[in-house]
Amino acid sequence: MLFQSLTDDWVCLLTVCRPVLNQYVHTAEEFHDYATELFEIVKQGHLKLALHGEYPLTTEGIKQSQIDISSSSLLQSR
Repeated sequence: MLFQSLTDDWVCLLTVCRPVLNQYVHTAEEFHDYATELFEIVKQGHLKLALHGEYPLTTEGIKQSQIDISSSSLLQSR
């Protein structure tokens, strides 16, 4: 499994942001396999996702999301 090697010691250090898939996933089949595995792990409760905010798809929402992504306050909110 893709995420099987993660231990409890490393879970707090895992942060996912601004992924660039084309460097890791080259085919639609690979994308489907990894996505299926990831969603299964989430569904089983082995990986918990923390959403820090929802933003409207407007100019102001996009600006605010960029401010929030760039600030370290997201990391301090844990």
